[in-house]
Amino acid sequence: MATSKQKIAKNKWTKEEEKALIAGVMKHGEGFWKKILQDPEFSDVLSSRSNVNIKVI
Repeated sequence: MATSKQKIAKNKWTKEEEKALIAGVMKHGEGFWKKILQDPEFSDVLSSRSNVNIKVI
């Protein structure tokens, strides 16, 4: 378990992931994170992200 002094590694978002997320929100709406991840148009690019990951970006 990480202490407050330890840094938790975060996967930085790529430009491609950011663009896919923005396009997904424009298509499905904000809050429909699971739909965005399941959409074949975005699923390959966002395959390493969870619905919680994209919710908090």
